[in-house]
Amino acid sequence: MTDLDICKLSCLAYEDWDIVARETLAAGWQDFKFWEDGETQAYFVQRNINSDATHDEHPEYPDVQLRQMESVIAFRGTELKWRDFLTDIRICGTDGPDGFGRVHHGFHDALMRIWPEIAVFLVENRETLGDLYLTGHSMGGALADEAVAFILDSPCIPRPAGVVTFGAPRVGGVRYANRYDRMMDRELHRRYVNRPDWVPGHPLPIWDYCHAGEEINIGGHFWTGRLKHPLTAGSRAHRSASYLKRMLIRDNP
Repeated sequence: MTDLDICKLSCLAYEDWDIVARETLAAGWQDFKFWEDGETQAYFVQRNINSDATHDEHPEYPDVQLRQMESVIAFRGTELKWRDFLTDIRICGTDGPDGFGRVHHGFHDALMRIWPEIAVFLVENRETLGDLYLTGHSMGGALADEAVAFILDSPCIPRPAGVVTFGAPRVGGVRYANRYDRMMDRELHRRYVNRPDWVPGHPLPIWDYCHAGEEINIGGHFWTGRLKHPLTAGSRAHRSASYLKRMLIRDNP
């Protein structure tokens, strides 16, 4: 699965659930499930990937081609709703996953509306998850980021194959970022940034916020588009459609 595939799934998270179910099924994904509480939403899909293994290599599976599972949980990001705005501006810290220190209060509270249900689901299905990826755009990326921190702290949930976010703001402080990078290889924690987008630069480091993972720039530099659209360049660059466009250009130069 490519990061472009993951980007498409993160963009779909903004759609109505019936549209998400239809589009993911058409793309070969199955077992659609969603969680929703207030303005916090996420969905799960998985698919089988045929491997090149044969029954000669694995005699316990005679005449059956082995199959590998891929699973994705995509969190919906910020929408133009008052409650999402209140979530974004609650930058005061609160206790995050054990050992990770302080995290963004608004994002943490939003995640905790649905995380207990997701955690139970992951524990109950841990044998069939296969390679698990978490993703999201904007606030959805922040929720995916902290969700993986909870998974890394849990002995009952398999370690994810990766967390891939798009235009995600900072989630925690230096302690959070350092522990994250110790527990998960940076190349498995990829943060895509469309450089003119102002959201990944917040909350500001002066409030003791710090990014974890590997940043991948897909949008030029800070001033891109600002001469043409001085008041809206940052907002335009932050749109999920802009990230998908940049990912398409990146994968198909």
